[in-house]
Amino acid sequence: MERKNRQHDRTPVEVDVRVSTIDAEIDPETGRRYFRETEETCATLSPGGAFIRSLDPPAEGRRLVLQIHVPGEGKPIEATGRVAWTQRALDPGGNLDEPASTTGAGVEFTDADPHARLILARYLAHRRGGGPDQAGE
Repeated sequence: MERKNRQHDRTPVEVDVRVSTIDAEIDPETGRRYFRETEETCATLSPGGAFIRSLDPPAEGRRLVLQIHVPGEGKPIEATGRVAWTQRALDPGGNLDEPASTTGAGVEFTDADPHARLILARYLAHRRGGGPDQAGE
């Protein structure tokens, strides 16, 4: 599903990302509060956000910490974000489609340190075929 109100073009990637919730979630069965931490795949990336593939995406509005494993970098970069939208793929029978590459969450970055933004910009420029000095900030 294409989002029309994006400020940045997204670049297709296959990057590991650790997703941690900032706010507690409520278990619907027990009513207990918990925090979620999962390893997912970032399928598209831009300076302003990402699409995180997940069979169980966090709810819209949920605040997250993302640790994005940018190839070629020793440590992951960290950014905070907000789930702007979620998407679940259903098969014709109404069941979750297990390998669905379109199931996940669109995350808008709300904060990242300048060094992380620079690393991300350089990586995206390289992925788009530009040199690192064409990345800008």
